[in-house]
Amino acid sequence: MFILAGLMAGCATPAKIVWDNPNSNQQDFDRDVYECTQQTAVSGSAGGTGGVGFFMIFYGKSQAQKQANELFKMCMRARGYTEHAML
Repeated sequence: MFILAGLMAGCATPAKIVWDNPNSNQQDFDRDVYECTQQTAVSGSAGGTGGVGFFMIFYGKSQAQKQANELFKMCMRARGYTEHAML
């Protein structure tokens, strides 16, 4: 059982996600997390200037991070992991 903390953005206290794959070891887990993270990395660029630009950057980055989190989960699931929220 492996723990990945802080995946869920926007929460006051980051949720801890436990990823479980009975067919993997710590080295496999570390490699899979690294590869899934690289595949779903969010770019920091956006457009606009002034207040509108700030909103576009903030909103765009927030939406992109949500999408990246979902893609990360899909990547891990595709590699045979199941996720469990840790209370």
